[in-house]
Amino acid sequence: MDIKTLVVDDEPLARQRIIHWLGQYPEIRVVAQCKNGLEAIEQIENRQPDLVFLDIQMPELNGFEALQQVSIDPMPFIIFVTAFDQYALDAFEHHAVDYLLKPLDKQRFGKAIEKVILQFKGRLSTSFNDKLRSLLGDYEQQVAPHRETFVIKEKGQIKVIQSDDIFWLESEGNYVSLKLQDSHYLYRACMNTLESKLTPLQYLRVHRSIMVNCLHLEKVHYQNNDTYKFVLNNGDSFISGRSYKSGIQDFLKHATYIKQF
Repeated sequence: MDIKTLVVDDEPLARQRIIHWLGQYPEIRVVAQCKNGLEAIEQIENRQPDLVFLDIQMPELNGFEALQQVSIDPMPFIIFVTAFDQYALDAFEHHAVDYLLKPLDKQRFGKAIEKVILQFKGRLSTSFNDKLRSLLGDYEQQVAPHRETFVIKEKGQIKVIQSDDIFWLESEGNYVSLKLQDSHYLYRACMNTLESKLTPLQYLRVHRSIMVNCLHLEKVHYQNNDTYKFVLNNGDSFISGRSYKSGIQDFLKHATYIKQF
């Protein structure tokens, strides 16, 4: 038996400890280690491991967010590694997925490995793929109702874009163009979906195909025809749709920090 294994943790000592303990199990072969969520996505898709030890709390992209971007099917068997997080622990118990709590305990680690080996020997019948998808769905609904990061795959490279760095968004067919200071990226989604996931009050829908990040809004000018001209602090500007006048007016009543002319 050869269980290809990936270890993902932003703490070098934690990775080393897991890899050292795994050396006691001849059935398990560590094929790579990763220090963040971006590397995890790349290595899971390229190496297609059988087993992944996945840290939850990582900068930029946490373990849940990384898994949401993995496109292979079926997914590898995941053992989540986490510092105390009551939501995560409750979720893992509810969905019957395995986890290790930091600081790692060698005896508990051994039990997790024994379970994995039995799983791959076919002596445990589980539908892990369904459990994992259900867990990620719950995470999206309960823990991450407002999207803070976008993972872009472009020309073989993976990039994380923070929502605060987006100046405005424009619908382009089956994609939305994320407009940054001096660049833009295509993200596969519809505008209505993103509107429901981005932080309210920070993002304002001003047109059927345009949404603006008010953090970067410099001034607004009423055009006398039920439309407004929006000017961002990077120089970009656009005209709102007439049907959005009421929502814009409600927004401007409270946005006294924005210059109106």
